[in-house]
Amino acid sequence: MQLSSEHQGSTALLGIRSSHITRGFISPGDSALASFRNPGNHESQTMNQMYGFEGEVKSKYTAQMSELFTEVYNWLPLAHCLNSRVLVMHGGLFSRDDVTLDEIRKIDRNRQPPEDGVMCELLWSDPQEQPGRAPSKRGVGVQFGPDVTEKFVELNKLDYIIRSHEITWAKQNCLPSAVPLFFKRNRSFAASKPVPREDPVIMKLDSPEFKSIFTPELTKLATIFKEYGYEIRIAGGAVRDLLLKQKPKDLDFATTATPEQMKEMFSAEEIRMINVNGEKHGTVTPRINDSVNFEVTTLRIDVRTDGRHAEVEFTTDWKLDANRRDLTINSMFLEVKQNAGIGSREGNIGWHPNCINDPFKKQIASNGMPENIKLKPAHDVRKRFYGRIAQDPDKHEEKTLQSIQDNADGLKRISGERIWTELQQILEGNFACELVKTMLSLDLGPPIGVDVFTGLPENPNLVEFDKVWQRVKHLKYHSMTLLSALFRNQEEVMTFHSRVKLSAYERDLGLFILANREDKPSIKPLRPYQMLVLTTKVKVSDTRKWVEEVFKYRGNAELLQQFMEWEIPKFPVSGHMLKENGVPGGKRIGLVLNKLKEHWADSDFTASSEDLLKQIPTILSELDIPITR
Repeated sequence: MQLSSEHQGSTALLGIRSSHITRGFISPGDSALASFRNPGNHESQTMNQMYGFEGEVKSKYTAQMSELFTEVYNWLPLAHCLNSRVLVMHGGLFSRDDVTLDEIRKIDRNRQPPEDGVMCELLWSDPQEQPGRAPSKRGVGVQFGPDVTEKFVELNKLDYIIRSHEITWAKQNCLPSAVPLFFKRNRSFAASKPVPREDPVIMKLDSPEFKSIFTPELTKLATIFKEYGYEIRIAGGAVRDLLLKQKPKDLDFATTATPEQMKEMFSAEEIRMINVNGEKHGTVTPRINDSVNFEVTTLRIDVRTDGRHAEVEFTTDWKLDANRRDLTINSMFLEVKQNAGIGSREGNIGWHPNCINDPFKKQIASNGMPENIKLKPAHDVRKRFYGRIAQDPDKHEEKTLQSIQDNADGLKRISGERIWTELQQILEGNFACELVKTMLSLDLGPPIGVDVFTGLPENPNLVEFDKVWQRVKHLKYHSMTLLSALFRNQEEVMTFHSRVKLSAYERDLGLFILANREDKPSIKPLRPYQMLVLTTKVKVSDTRKWVEEVFKYRGNAELLQQFMEWEIPKFPVSGHMLKENGVPGGKRIGLVLNKLKEHWADSDFTASSEDLLKQIPTILSELDIPITR
C-alpha cells in the first residue's frame, strides 16, 4: 500500500483535506474539482473517544458505524506528493534527517497511529522558529526548525512542504519551504494564503450599562493592547449581562496575545502582574494603576481535559475559541474600541452564528459542539445560567440534556469543589427547585445509593424539597438551607460532603438543620432556639445564623423576626463561681452551666447569680455528681 500518493497536473484543481473530526468534511462551498484526503492527528480511535466523535456516532447511528469510520481512517494516505515537487501532510517532519519519501511509502498503514516514529511525526509534529529540534508541546511528535525543513526538501528533491495543522499564519516566514495551510468549512482550496475569517458583527452597544464599565483602568488596559498591536475583547458572561442591560459583576478579557507576549508588554510598561499560576492556561492578571486587577486570557483550544485540568493550545482565531465554549451565551466577545470608539463607548459584539438570538430569547443552548461536553463536563452543573436568564422553569434544550447523559463518564471526573461552586449558584438562583430536580432526573450512571455525579442521595426527599422551596424562594437564604431538604438523615449530608468538600461552616449548617428542623413543642416557641444559642459549643455568631436558617427552612417568619430582634443577655454565672460552690472541674462544669442556663431562660433571663447558685445542689443530685468541698 502506497501511503504517499503521486498526483500529476495543476494543483489548483486539487483539494486536500485533513482533521475531518474537528474541522469537518469538505462542504458544498469547496470548489476543488478533485478531493484527496489525509488523516489528521485526530483521526484515531483514542482521539475519537476523547473528543466525543465515537459517542456521537454511536448515539445517532450504531457501534458498527463507528467501527467503519475507524477502518476508513486506517486506510487514508498519510501524505500526498504533488508532481513530485510538493509534499502535503497534516503534521510535520521527523526526529531524523534521513527520512525519505520511499520510507514513508513503505509504512504499514492499516493500523492505529503509534506514539513515536515516522508515522506519528507526520501527524503530530510542528514547526518552530529556532534551528534544530525540540520536544513537542503536544507530548508526541517533535518541533522542527527551518534548517530541518531545508535538509528534508533537498534530500527528497522537493520544492515545498504543505502542512494543514497550522491554525494561524503567524511566523510563517521562518519556514521558507514549509507552507502552513489551514482549511476551514465553506472555504475553497487555494495554494496561497487564505483570507482571514471576519467575526460576524451583530450589533453595537452604547447603553448606560456599557458606558459604566469604562474606568480609567479599563481605558489604560485597552490602550496598551492597541499600542502593542494585539486585539483584546471582553468575553463571556460580562457580554451576556450587558446585552440583557445588566451591569456585569466582573469583566473577563480574551486576547490574541500569548502569555509571553503579555508578560513582555506589561513588564515594558512597568505594570505588576499577579496570580502567575494562571499562565499555563493562558491567563495573565495585570494590576492596572496598582488598584484594579484584570484577568486576560489568550484565545485557546482545549486539547484534552480530565474534568479537573485542561491542556490548551493557543490560537488567534476568535471563532475557534468561541467553538470550545460550552454554551452559546458564553460564546460572545465584545470589542473595546481603541480610538474614537472608546471615547463614544461603542463596542461590536461578535459570536458564533448559532447563538445570535439566545440571550434575547432567554434561552440556554449548547454551543453545537458535542465534544464540548466531553471536554467540559461541568456543562451539566452550569444550569445556573438557565436560572439566570430564562423566563420559564422547564424549557430546556433536549439535545443538551441528551448530550449530558451520553457523556456521564466525563461528568463523574469533575472535582467536588467545582460541583459545589456551580450547585450553590443554582440553589440560590431562579428556578432552583426545578433545575435541581431536572439534574437529578438525568440518568448518569448505575444506582449505587448516591448520585455518582453530585454525591446527592439516589432517593432524595423531593416532597420536602418542594415544600422548603415554596417557603424560601422569596427570601435570602443559604444554599445549604434548601439543599438540606433533599437529605433524609445526617449520614447523607456527610456522604455529600465527602464528594464536594464542603467548608466546615456549610457542613455543620447542614447537620444543624437536619437535627433541628422538626417541631420543638414549647409554651414559649422561641425558647428552644434561644437555648440552642446559649448552650452552643461552637461560635455563638455561627449558631445564631444557623437558627435563622432553620426558621427560613420551616417557614416560621414570625419567629424569625422575633429571634433576629432578640439580644443575647449576659449569663451571670461563671465556671469559677461553680468551682467555689463545690462543682468538680472538667466536663462537669459545662453540664451544670447548661442546666443553670435552662433555669435562667425559664425566668425570662431575670434570675440573678445568687438565685442560680442556689440551684447547684439540686442539679448535682440530678446529674449524680458529688459535691467537692
